[in-house]
Amino acid sequence: MSLKDIITIARNKEAKNIGLGPWNQGNYHEAISFLQAENLSDFESIRFYHLSPKDFRMLYSLA
Repeated sequence: MSLKDIITIARNKEAKNIGLGPWNQGNYHEAISFLQAENLSDFESIRFYHLSPKDFRMLYSLA
């Protein structure tokens, strides 16, 4: 499932917080582009949880 799909479901359920574990075999190009372009002000938090030290390395390179 894409991050866009996850956000759509969360919005439909009026969720204010999202927690994500690693997915998509570490390929986060689409997720990064989505996070940079999308207005996410309707969420209080979007958290990324690690299962191993290499998780989300691509996302953290943007910080």
